[in-house]
Amino acid sequence: MLSGGCRRLGDLLPGLIERDRRAALGAEARSWSRGGISAVHRATGASRTTIRCGIAELADDVAEHSGCRVRAPGGGRKRAEVCE
Repeated sequence: MLSGGCRRLGDLLPGLIERDRRAALGAEARSWSRGGISAVHRATGASRTTIRCGIAELADDVAEHSGCRVRAPGGGRKRAEVCE
């Protein structure tokens, strides 16, 4: 049976930006300690890689130093039209 924390993530995640979503997933996984990544993966369907990135960002405080950008420069979808 899953904890209330994983159930709460289902309500919380849709309203978050990517960085905050990773942080929430990572924090929940860390709170479970052993088996946390697998438990959060099963509860939310989030990629294990995404959860691991969230844990790493929490440990390194990457989100604090990234400014207001959500994606890295050059990340995301490419333009449909090329402006010349």
